[in-house]
Amino acid sequence: MKFTGERVVPNKTPKRIVQDHIERYAFAAQYVKKKNVLDIACGAGYGTSMLAKSGAEYVTGVDNSIEAIEYAQRKYSHDALTFIEDDAEKLSFPNNSFDVVVSFETIEHVSQYKSFISEVHRVLKKKGILILSSPNRTITSPNIVLGGKPLNPFHFCEFTKEELLSVLSGKFKGIVFFGQRFTPVFFTRRKVRKGISGIERIFSLGIKKKIFEEGTGPKVTKKSSTFWIPRYYVALGQKR
Repeated sequence: MKFTGERVVPNKTPKRIVQDHIERYAFAAQYVKKKNVLDIACGAGYGTSMLAKSGAEYVTGVDNSIEAIEYAQRKYSHDALTFIEDDAEKLSFPNNSFDVVVSFETIEHVSQYKSFISEVHRVLKKKGILILSSPNRTITSPNIVLGGKPLNPFHFCEFTKEELLSVLSGKFKGIVFFGQRFTPVFFTRRKVRKGISGIERIFSLGIKKKIFEEGTGPKVTKKSSTFWIPRYYVALGQKR
């Protein structure tokens, strides 16, 4: 399976992106023991396999790409694991099917993100848990408003923390935000960012990449929002 720029493919995807995805699944693994889990947009299946090996009762990985599903079926085998082609905005499962839904870097790829969240809510059992990640528009698409076209051509919509909270809070409660690849808030100011871009054009020091892409590293953690802002948000919430 080829790396297209978005779906993570082991041994083909750039190291930084692989690290980010692995850390998200490592974070989710602590919530899946003895649980029935759905992984939406599972891609090549490596992360879904991680969840199955972390003590989950059963894990179902779904993706809208038959190529990805067939790859996952060939590559990963586990008694508590299956892969199915499915649509994130119109899932084929009955109501109240899963204890935990995991969906990383998905919401920005769907054309109707509200329908996607409604479907996640529908298939979760009472008190079920959602673990979701999405890029922080403040970092990845600065100066683009909600509903505007993100800089990433594969994305329909990106969110700030406040916007993502608003999207989730209608269906989920107790929402907690974590992050990856934090950078100091100071660097996100328009004039500062513009200055960094100017220096980079002249000297090509890799400063912009270190600040806005690499940041503090891939580990999912929490930091003071007064001083730090992440490139990616990881949200955890319970079904209302």
